[in-house]
Formats: sequence, C-alpha cells, structure tokens
Amino acid sequence: MVRALKTLHLAIPLFFLSATTIQVDELYRAVFFCAVLPATLFLICRERKSFFTNTPSAFWVGAALLTYLFASTLWSTDITSKVAIRHLRWLIGTGIFICCMYIIGRDILENRRPFRHIAHAIVLFATVATLATYMLDGLYPARLTGPGFLSHAIQGPSALISLWAIGFIDRTPFDRRNALLTITATSMLLAYTLLTQSRGPLITLIVAIILYSALYLRSLYSLKLWPLIMLPMVTLGALITQIEWAFFQELLDRGSSFRLVIWKHTLSEASNHWLFGAGVATNLRETSAGLAVLNEVGINPEHPHSIIISMLYYGGVVGLGLFCIFSGLLLRGLICARLTGTGIACMISLITTFLLMSSDGYRLTSGPSPMWLTFWAPFALSLAYIAHHASKKQLAVNSPPYPQGLRSD
Repeated sequence: MVRALKTLHLAIPLFFLSATTIQVDELYRAVFFCAVLPATLFLICRERKSFFTNTPSAFWVGAALLTYLFASTLWSTDITSKVAIRHLRWLIGTGIFICCMYIIGRDILENRRPFRHIAHAIVLFATVATLATYMLDGLYPARLTGPGFLSHAIQGPSALISLWAIGFIDRTPFDRRNALLTITATSMLLAYTLLTQSRGPLITLIVAIILYSALYLRSLYSLKLWPLIMLPMVTLGALITQIEWAFFQELLDRGSSFRLVIWKHTLSEASNHWLFGAGVATNLRETSAGLAVLNEVGINPEHPHSIIISMLYYGGVVGLGLFCIFSGLLLRGLICARLTGTGIACMISLITTFLLMSSDGYRLTSGPSPMWLTFWAPFALSLAYIAHHASKKQLAVNSPPYPQGLRSD
C-alpha cells in the first residue's frame, strides 16, 4: 500500500509535467496507463473499506453522471461499436483519474504532505519553456500554443490555471519559499495566458489572483513579502506596454467568437432531445445545429462551448439535473465543512473551474486531456477535503473526552 501511494505521488506530478512540456503525447499517456492506473486500482482494491469511508454523496452523484453520459451513447446519432468502446475507455480512464486525485487529496490533507510547490513548479517550468520556444522561434504575434495539453489556445491556459489553482489546496505552511515560487509562477502564467489571446482564461486568472491574494494577504504581510503581491500585475502591465496595438485589436475584432450563434443553434437543437439529450457520442458538426452555425458564420463548431449547454445538449434535462445536483452537493459539502484556508482555497478553485468552463465546456469524459486538469482535478480534491473534514469530525466524536484510565464507572 505504501509503495503504491508513493508511486502515485511520483507519477501524478510526472504526468502533469510531461503533459504540459513534452510534444510526444505517448509519454504522458504511458505514465498514466503504466503507473497511475495500476497503482490506483491496487489502492482501491486493497483499501476498499477505508477508501469508501466518509465518501461524500457528491462522489456517487458524479459517478452516476458519468455513467449516464456513457449510457447516452446508446441513443447518439450514427453510433457504432467502435465509438461505444472508445467512450467506455474514456469513462474508465476518467473514473480512474478522479479516484487517483481523490486518494492523493486525502493523503495530502491527512498527512500534511507538500503539494503547492510541486504544482506551481510545474506551472512555472511549463510556462517558461513554452514562452522561450515561442519567442526563439519568432512566432509572435501569433496565438501562443505549446506541447501536449497546451496545444489548444484555450484549453491549454485553462489546464495550467487549474493546476495553479489546485496548488493552493495544501495544508503545509505558506512560508517564504512557497510564496516566492507561487508569485513567480503566477507572473509567468499571466504572461503565458495573455499571449494565448484567450480572453476567458485571462479574465478568470485575474479574478482567481484577486481571490487568492485576499486569502493569503495576511501571510504575505507577516512574511514581509506583501510588496511582491503586485509583481504579477506589474509583469502584465510591462508586457502590455511592449505589445503592439494590432495584438489587442485582434482580440477585440473576435467579439464573442461566435459563442452566441453557437449557443442559439445548439439550444434550438437541444429542444428536440430535451429529456435525455442527443447523446454524448453525437457529433455536433454533423447535426442541424452545426450546419446552421456553418451557414450563418462560416465555422463548424466541434462542441457547444459551455458546460451547462453541453450538459443539456448531450444529456438533456436528466444529464443537466445530475450535473447541477453534483455541483450543488459539492458546494454544500464545502460550506458545511470547516472553511479554513484550505476549504476556502477549494471553493476558489471551483469558482475558477466554473468560470473557465462557462464559455468552453465540453463532454466530461475523455482520454488523458486538459479536461482532466481543468474540471476533474479541482472537483476530486474538493471531494477529498470534504471527506477529510468528515473523518476528523467522526474521530472527534468517537474519541473519549478524557483518558480512559480516569473514567469513573
């Protein structure tokens, strides 16, 4: 058991690092399937009793949501056995990743293992490496993309922002070393996100920085590092002054990136499958909604670009209802738990996730992809915090108020 847990603590950072810094996709997939997956299955089987102790109800609703979405492949358009098997693999892979992050989260919280500096070091290395390659190759002012999970101009920064945000779900002291690393990683993440020209992730990151700054301002002041809290904004301001106006003109010219048109036609199509949805395996590009968007604005959307609309389109009222119950139970669990710094950090990470997914949400099951970092990692760690708090509460109830030898009959 100890060896399998150590394997996870080594394999997950390696998975995140290889997925955001190396062009060869087979490497991070090999890390997941050869190390993360078997270690997680071993721990679940070996510690099945303790694993399911104090498991939050949101965990089971999330499992029901994923199972329902997979079941919706049965009524998807032009479904084949090959597509169904692919979605079954995605369901299993996504479920294993959620369980893995849940196990790691509980171990981090219960044993006060460091996590912040690992997550933020990966963010710093990934952003610096990608920015350096971008500048040395003379790609400016094109939209910045990178290897692996960073190959998409929107999903890439979203994945890094989520990894940065979940780094704060850590019970170890916020000392000088962690603070300096966090502030430096934040500055580079801001520069990276701006050069991707992705407005949603950039706005989300600024909101998250403000929220986390408010959470840790007292610690920064006591460490005499509070002036450095302005470093990310100074970095952003300095970068803006050096960028040509045409760069920002392109951001403004994109308007809403046809989101409103996509949402309008997708909702119109969803009304034809309002109860159970069109099915998670349905290709939006080949539906009347996708063709209508193509005829109107000249693009053929791959997905609805909103997690809420995606849930309604693919899963209908049933799928959207399960998603809302899952999210509501998770938020309720955090509110009912003791909202210490770690609990508030969980809440901020979920706010960050919802903001990122509001304009670029997609199907919740996939193979190893940015969706795992953007959506499932924050949710799994928040579930771990709720379970950790429930365990502490149960331990306090079961513990005697005074030593056993001093009890009177």
